Amino acid sequence: MSLRSLVIILTYNEENTIETVIKETKEILDPTHILVIDANSTDNTSKIVQDLGIEIIFIDKMFGIGLAVEAGLLLAFNDNYDYLIRLDGDNQHTVSDVKKMFKEAAEKKYDLTIGSRFLDKSEYNPNLIRSFGINLLKNLINIFYKVRVSDCTSGCQIISKKLISEIEKDENFEYSEVGIICKASKVKLSIAEKFVNMKPRMSGQSSFNFSNSFVYMFRNLLDLITSFSFNNKKK
Repeated sequence: MSLRSLVIILTYNEENTIETVIKETKEILDPTHILVIDANSTDNTSKIVQDLGIEIIFIDKMFGIGLAVEAGLLLAFNDNYDYLIRLDGDNQHTVSDVKKMFKEAAEKKYDLTIGSRFLDKSEYNPNLIRSFGINLLKNLINIFYKVRVSDCTSGCQIISKKLISEIEKDENFEYSEVGIICKASKVKLSIAEKFVNMKPRMSGQSSFNFSNSFVYMFRNLLDLITSFSFNNKKK
């Protein structure tokens, strides 16, 4: 019996890359379903997606990445998908690497598989501020949860049906890249990393700028601390 997979692609003004991402996703990953979750792009992103016959939903960018991914998780839960694969629409992740990642996740039954740019030589590396934030977060994850991850803010993740089910049972869960690592650890599900090359952004508009990069890191830090505190109180 073949596995049923849902790929969610997050977009914001990706008219120059989204067609390539969708075509590579269809040809290389061959998922059961592709869903584009768009932050109300002001360019032709949505038209291109619709012309390609791909389902698209819109979530205002003020709600952030978290709500977009939660919408995908809810669909995956309701439609009983075996795996959810999260990609971004900027074509920075190499889809052929994601296929290898998915193959290993399915074979070894990993519940959360993270595409890491730091396990091998990647074409893109974050700036000093982002690097500092990533190192801080990954060290705190190791201290609080005894989980070692190299790329805790990766936007490329594969999430199993078991973890999706645990998330949907938790009314207090709010998605973040760090938050889902904490959740998987708390419910004692498996976490793994696999190298995924990350290419420099060539076009489009990142949802991160200098100021909201700090907000993003603070949000992940807060998720980590509150998640750990809440878990200890329940004990």
